[in-house]
Amino acid sequence: MSERETDEQPTIAAGGSVPSAASDPDPARMPGLDAPRVRIGIGDLIGPYRIVDHLGSGGMGTVFLAEQQEPVQRKVALKVVSRRNLNEPEQTWRLRFRAEQQAMARLSHPSVAALYDSGETDRGEPYFVMEYVAGRPITDDCDERRLDVEERLRLFVAVCRGVQHAHHKGVLHRDIKPANVMVTEIDEVPTPKVIDFGIAKGVDRPLAEVTQLTGQDSVVGTLAYLSPEVIAGAGAVSADMRSDVYALGILLHELLVGVRPFDLESGSTAEMLRRILTTEIPLTSSHFAALDPDRQRRVAEARATSPEALRTRLVGDLDWIVQQAAERDPEHRYASAGELADDVERHLTHQPVLAGPPDLVYRARKFVRRHRLAVASAAALLVMLLLGVVGTSVGLLRARAAEAQALEEAAAARAAQAESESVLQFVVDLFGAATPDSERRDLQPVGEVLQRGAEKIGDSLADQPAVRARLLTTIGDIYRSLGDYDRSNQMLEDALVVYRELARGGPTVELADVLDQLGRTHVQRARFEDAERVLREAVEIRRQLPDDAGLASVNALGNLSNALRNLGKTEEAIELRREVIDRLEAIDDENRLPLGRAYAGYASDLESLDRLDEALEATERALEIVVEEGGDSHQLVGAILVNRGDLRDKRREPELAEADYRRAIEIFENSLGADHPNTLIAANNLAGFLRGRGRLDEAEPITLETVEKARAALGEQHPLAVLGTFNLGLISLFSGDYETATARLREALALQIEARPYETLAIGGMRSNLASALCHLGRADEAEQLLGLAEQTFREEGTPADLAIVLKNQACVFRVRGDLLRAEATCREALMMRREALEDEDSDTGRIVAELAHTLETQGRREEAATGYREALGIYADSGLPEHHFWFAEAKRRLAAL
Repeated sequence: MSERETDEQPTIAAGGSVPSAASDPDPARMPGLDAPRVRIGIGDLIGPYRIVDHLGSGGMGTVFLAEQQEPVQRKVALKVVSRRNLNEPEQTWRLRFRAEQQAMARLSHPSVAALYDSGETDRGEPYFVMEYVAGRPITDDCDERRLDVEERLRLFVAVCRGVQHAHHKGVLHRDIKPANVMVTEIDEVPTPKVIDFGIAKGVDRPLAEVTQLTGQDSVVGTLAYLSPEVIAGAGAVSADMRSDVYALGILLHELLVGVRPFDLESGSTAEMLRRILTTEIPLTSSHFAALDPDRQRRVAEARATSPEALRTRLVGDLDWIVQQAAERDPEHRYASAGELADDVERHLTHQPVLAGPPDLVYRARKFVRRHRLAVASAAALLVMLLLGVVGTSVGLLRARAAEAQALEEAAAARAAQAESESVLQFVVDLFGAATPDSERRDLQPVGEVLQRGAEKIGDSLADQPAVRARLLTTIGDIYRSLGDYDRSNQMLEDALVVYRELARGGPTVELADVLDQLGRTHVQRARFEDAERVLREAVEIRRQLPDDAGLASVNALGNLSNALRNLGKTEEAIELRREVIDRLEAIDDENRLPLGRAYAGYASDLESLDRLDEALEATERALEIVVEEGGDSHQLVGAILVNRGDLRDKRREPELAEADYRRAIEIFENSLGADHPNTLIAANNLAGFLRGRGRLDEAEPITLETVEKARAALGEQHPLAVLGTFNLGLISLFSGDYETATARLREALALQIEARPYETLAIGGMRSNLASALCHLGRADEAEQLLGLAEQTFREEGTPADLAIVLKNQACVFRVRGDLLRAEATCREALMMRREALEDEDSDTGRIVAELAHTLETQGRREEAATGYREALGIYADSGLPEHHFWFAEAKRRLAAL
């Protein structure tokens, strides 16, 4: 999916009006919003800003178009507060203005304008200076460009992301409407921008302490977009983030239907208020159908479609999304603008939306749309359903074969449960409905079978809760094997509800099993807190069961250990892993492969703590057990060798690391074939190692072959194919081929967003690297947009060490733009952040030092720059980076040129 998420700034309409409540021609307005103009004329000089034009009045003051004279020349929007027009004591309006400044200063996002400056005029009137951007209201722009529904939705998602950033910084907008959502062009790309935070209110303290200054007897904003709770509460005190979500819902309705949901063109203000307070908004499809035929035709033409097609397009997801966003009860709305954006993106990628009905048929129907090209054998699916098995054979590409083996054992445990007569009859009936021709049955799409299964579960098993829960669990497993973690999660949650009812408060094997599976799904969805919660419950239940010493109980501990490590609770994870190892050592079982896998997991735990010597010792123990049990060509040996290669690379033993990677590839090729996913994964890791050593000419053909085979076997959206495309972009980036890098990285980012929008950290990393390529091409505006989104992601979810790399790339943008002081400050912040996060300096730390040196060089501070380049070269050498590496060579070249 291509999403337009770029700069949103408090832009001023080029037509000469401030897009705020005071200048909005909408007749449905609240009284008391007009503000007389400040006595400032064209040509007046306010500080370094010369007034060019009067744009309008809104919020607390008057906005002018001005030209900044120094230190740079540019157009700005200058907002002045008029003391004469504020019927408040001086201390009060100064507090209000400072609150407005504070709100703006909190916002640093590509979708929100920068606050350049603030001060007071010679008359003592406060002012602040914002970035000026010309644009059109989003509804007008979409209609004039005849954007279809998908294009409008993508613009709307970008709007939501900008609002979400403001909310994250503690700022409400409180006046979202088309006039305050402008669309402008950046690098010829239409970009939506939320503007005019001039009546913003903080959502936390101390900013919230000034909310009473808006007054309890007035409501700020445009009536048509005000939420019921704001109207009922008479102002700011009643508003929270969900009030902005409501306004976004009304905006989305207007973008889709062409008119607002309520008729506010007639009647008294009291009647209008009553309508909003007591009436649910109509469904988008119903509202459009109720328009007169001529209006329908005009609206449809503006959306590049026919009335019939538009009416059909609105039915379903879009009805539900708008309804949930604009619910009268804020408790039933989306909790945030980001959640609303996520649901719109789910709709765009044919995934079930949160606002949709939670029935299985709906989710299965969505699955068919997303996998319409994927055809699976019905016979194979029959086996999976009968056994309750997903296994490792359905689309699983895990870098660690140990984990795959654990799935096989869990599947075997579940197979015993599938002997229920009811379950067997259900599956037989399910496939009996298919065409009796065996060849046709083999070509039956998985989605059709799952859809029928969902229908049968919902229609015929209401009085058989145990069978229903078992089948929900099995279908949840199938979804998980296909990488459809959201649907897997829903199925398992439904099964959990049934199993809890059946357990009646007591411990049961079935309850522990479904909690275990749900926990693993949470891990794969990166919901690690949820994973910890349910896995702890699973472990506790198993401790109460008679077979607590069995393999299932031990596996539960291992799953919990994995979740804890992802949460950074590595010490506790290691304790559990040690318990797993001790218990497996005590189990009298001829098959010792689980013990080998446990040692392999233990090695990964230790590696995450940089306890590399201990990690290597555990890896060798794992390898010893697996070789003794299965021989030196066992597939698990290949997986352990890949992990040992990673470990040896960290220990700066490149020759040994490379040998491990190549031996792993040999094992997989001999046992599975050259095109098997495990083989491709090992080849991908080898290519990554070669790229890291600067051997780009060797890395590129391996990566190209891996991507080609992965796309042919698994599709272009498979994780391995997307990762390979991304790695190709990195190879081009490090080769200095920035045009090719940009194309490859952009392709990888688009595929990742469309296939797995929930993997936000991966998306953030791709955006950061794409921005780096764009920066080298001098395309600073687009790079800044991407980096703003990446920064938000890593501040919310990532590590300081990774965030430092994003900041380094932002510094590059500032340097290219000539904002050298900001570039230097950002670089120093990144360097401090990286060094505080890591005990040892690595090559990425050297990159930050080199970028700082480049900035100092650009400033003309040659001696300091030379010192910086020397420091970067020293870090590169100490970290084991070869001298022929691109970063090394670039720093040496720049140092020599000084």
